[in-house]
Amino acid sequence: MAANIEKQQKFMTLRAEGKSFDIIANKINVSKPTLIKWSKDFKNQIVELSKTIEEQFLIEQKIKRTMRAKKVSDELDEAYAALSKTDYKNMSKKDLIITIEKLEQKLDRVTGFGKEVSQGTKDEIIEKYLKTQIMAPKLGVWKH
Repeated sequence: MAANIEKQQKFMTLRAEGKSFDIIANKINVSKPTLIKWSKDFKNQIVELSKTIEEQFLIEQKIKRTMRAKKVSDELDEAYAALSKTDYKNMSKKDLIITIEKLEQKLDRVTGFGKEVSQGTKDEIIEKYLKTQIMAPKLGVWKH
């Protein structure tokens, strides 16, 4: 009986992930007609599980985007710091300015910010995302 419940749970997960009956039948060794019946019996659970999987995916994508934005922002900070020191042993001022412009453009693409958003607002938004990203795993919101 427990084996059947485990197979049903595995079926619901695989079906929520969008797997076909043929693939599921081969993976859990259950006939296709049984899977079709389970599909009807567990329709609501599969729909809910599918929503949860999709939400988890979207959260993970937000985290990745936030982390990319943080990396680009850190690089930009380093470039500004190098420019303010006016130590040009390894890079000309022109090259440093070009690098800063490229990093700013990259940050705008990663964060979705446009020119109309001030740097202070950008910093606040990034800080808010990072606080959310850092605190949420501690609260058990995301699992990797």
